[in-house]
Amino acid sequence: MFLKPRSVADRPEVKSNKIKRKEPCRFCGDASGLLISAVAFWDIAKTSLVICPVCRLAQLDPMLSDKTMQAGVYAYYLMQKAHESQKSHLKNCARNFRKGYAFAAALKRRASPQKILELGPGDGYFLRGLQHVFPDAEIYAWDMVPEVAETMRTLHGFTPISGALETLAKKHRFDLIIARDVIEHIAEVGDALQQITALISAGGHFHFITPTGHEDLWKFYARIFYPAGPTAELLLNHVNYFDGAGLDTFLQGTGLKQIEYYAYDFSSWKMGIGWQIKEKLTAQAEGLSAKKMIAELQSASAASLTGLPVPKRIGFWRALWFRYKAWRPFRINPRFNFGHEIHGLYRKN
Repeated sequence: MFLKPRSVADRPEVKSNKIKRKEPCRFCGDASGLLISAVAFWDIAKTSLVICPVCRLAQLDPMLSDKTMQAGVYAYYLMQKAHESQKSHLKNCARNFRKGYAFAAALKRRASPQKILELGPGDGYFLRGLQHVFPDAEIYAWDMVPEVAETMRTLHGFTPISGALETLAKKHRFDLIIARDVIEHIAEVGDALQQITALISAGGHFHFITPTGHEDLWKFYARIFYPAGPTAELLLNHVNYFDGAGLDTFLQGTGLKQIEYYAYDFSSWKMGIGWQIKEKLTAQAEGLSAKKMIAELQSASAASLTGLPVPKRIGFWRALWFRYKAWRPFRINPRFNFGHEIHGLYRKN
């Protein structure tokens, strides 16, 4: 086979950068690490990107505080909304609604969840798509930023939740928990995934998508070859970079059974991301200030979140079109660490 399972940790240049971690790995607790790069979390904090040689999870070391993460995530959320045109916003809402509908229509063959929670709901339209398929389900939306969670009530009528995940288990059990582009942002990701499992009712499902960590690491890995210049920035607020094998092993260790697990979107190889390193790719982006961004954009953010009309009924041909647009014919096992996104669907035994 022309593809072999690969990891940044296997590269000779990374193997030579052995260090003792300042904080243990959030998956396996190992204290050793391989240094990839020094990094900056905007203007808020400076740290290092380290990969665990045992479970292959790459993380920040030391990890950011919850307060730091919350400020960065909220600033990035406001920045996205401020620079998004109304036309682009409505297009994204429609696309997310279509994806939610298609996912729910496929899930309906397996289950009919009555209580649904999405972590980091974004614009909320993925949940609206699910709601169209499961109209009687109770819908909840959680976000680490309370302002974002509360927006879900204003726009969609969902029940907003914020705060620590472990406190929810005392009150709730969910038949379906969704985390799309979320777990890469959670500092204590190992604990969070165990808490998510505890929140799922017996026979319930957990669905997530997350970037393939090894494709996401290219810019920081590049700095090993071109170390001169400023520290690389974490502009996407990612603090975890997952290995395909390590993530699956951890999830199954929490009591979840794999139903669907594949990587998709292979367009990035054309640009050399993850494979070919070029000096121009290592250039630092212009420094951004999270505090300044929040102060300037907070008051203007609500205007960019106007709603998209949701159809009361979806006909046969439109439903077929939604399913076709969400179908991914080219899939590969995430253990090869190739592709842009990992799609996962797990069931709690």
